[in-house]
Amino acid sequence: MRIAGYLLLALGLLSISFSHYAYLHGAKLRALAFTVPLAPEGRAYDASEVREVVRRALDEMGRNMPSTPPTAVMMVAGAVLLDIAGRGKRKAQNA
Repeated sequence: MRIAGYLLLALGLLSISFSHYAYLHGAKLRALAFTVPLAPEGRAYDASEVREVVRRALDEMGRNMPSTPPTAVMMVAGAVLLDIAGRGKRKAQNA
């Protein structure tokens, strides 16, 4: 049971690390995709155009943000398994 608990905790931490790395890498590419269509050389942009592009990029990033609740549930399950295993070990020692 302890091995399963440690495994769930480790997988949860790795999942968070990987998903956030992939999200940030993808966010840079999405932000670049929003700015490329507005990039003809020699043109000046007013503040409203820049704000609109930034707003659209942030909206897109927000819709594609990774979900952490499943990972959090996995880590809590691992912690609960470790707690149950620890209590069982203490009961065996006290008996």
